Amino acid sequence: MAHIALPPELPPGTLGLAQYRPETGRPLTELVEALLHAPGDLGRADRALIAAYVSVLNDSRFCASTTTEVCAQLLPEGRPLVDKILADPASAPISSKLRALLAIAKAVRDSGHAVTGEVVGAARRAGATDVEIHDAVLIAAVFSMLNRYNDGLAAEQRRDAPACRPAAGGPPSPRRAPEETAEAERLAEAAGTLAEEAGEDLSHVDIENGRAWTTELRSTAVARAIGRMNERLDESHELHDIAQTVFMSPFHFHRIFRTTCGTSPGRFLTALRMARAKRLLIETSITSTEVGLKVGYSSFGTFTTTFTKLVGLPPGKFRACVRPIADVPIHILLGDLISGDGHGADGGIRGWLEARPDGTNGVALVGLFPSGIPQEPVACAGLAPPGPVHLPKVSATGAVTALAVSVRADASVREVLTESPRAAFYVGAAEDPIDLDQAAGERPFRIALRERRLTDPPILLAFPLLLNAART
Repeated sequence: MAHIALPPELPPGTLGLAQYRPETGRPLTELVEALLHAPGDLGRADRALIAAYVSVLNDSRFCASTTTEVCAQLLPEGRPLVDKILADPASAPISSKLRALLAIAKAVRDSGHAVTGEVVGAARRAGATDVEIHDAVLIAAVFSMLNRYNDGLAAEQRRDAPACRPAAGGPPSPRRAPEETAEAERLAEAAGTLAEEAGEDLSHVDIENGRAWTTELRSTAVARAIGRMNERLDESHELHDIAQTVFMSPFHFHRIFRTTCGTSPGRFLTALRMARAKRLLIETSITSTEVGLKVGYSSFGTFTTTFTKLVGLPPGKFRACVRPIADVPIHILLGDLISGDGHGADGGIRGWLEARPDGTNGVALVGLFPSGIPQEPVACAGLAPPGPVHLPKVSATGAVTALAVSVRADASVREVLTESPRAAFYVGAAEDPIDLDQAAGERPFRIALRERRLTDPPILLAFPLLLNAART
């Protein structure tokens, strides 16, 4: 148990302590963010390694596991190299400069007086600048303090949920843990709250078998974060604030969110705001300026630019285009555009879109998207699935993803653009990216449609309007 009474809703570790005493917690959090992420001579991976090394030397299990995980994500070689560095920097395959800076960090951890001219001189001879030496000392000092802050209050021990108990025999050393241990431990810290919200019983789960529930818990955490965004679209959302709602560090949350949703939390939030803006423009008579304010934009210019870029039309023009055709079924609006006529030109990119899973007649848009989410296509085409897809030649370069969205053929324009359940959306993606830098010719792909998930980004592109405009 923790040495002081902490509210049960607070997460374990220093994050919970920061929330318990925000007067001191906020400046501490800002200091750590600046030390690890602000621009500087010392690389982010090197800074994280100094923090992790000090935490390991201090035997601060909670801090060591979190910082070790950050290092594993920043280094291309991953956890195996991190383990070698933290176990023995002298023999690890790292630069002489980093080795010397870690020696300074160790000296700081022992005592400020242990940082002798000889230790600093070795770092200078290895190429370290004064700024890098300064930052190494400060990181080591701050994380030594955080280690003692966390461990001195036993902050990571305050939860009694079975999912948070270490396996029999005690927890593994951060230096010797398998690659997934740090992630499983952090997810275990959140398990009690997130499992309760998901309505699931995870009382039988412990750290050793955490892999069995990691994916499920990730989805629950991301769903909770998306719910928070959706409920407060008119507010600013900082990454660390959203991460705190699911009891994760900003870095860890960002990685899990991107893995689950295919895009960053920031881009997903923007998509949610634009989707709400579309609905307000269609369903209300408030001005475009008011719409922007309701979805979190104090600058009308920024709102207009973002909306136009992601939806394809400015807010005012979008509303004007929708009004006369809002109740027209999609298949009537698009007509011969989805019949396949005129889409068999040579060249370009070809593929196949499979049938809608429910067997109903539908209309589909297939596009090539640089971001892997349905925003800003470099090419698109409409069709009635199942059937062949013929995308025109494009001047863009690099890798793109072929994505598809399909709705019922009898869905109205209003139902499609507001993403009404009656439109019966299905989405899909080609399994492999398409390299536009390859030689011209056919690059066949195949897309299977599936039901949408909560973690799928909103469909922003006003494709019934754009395709109709292309036809006329």
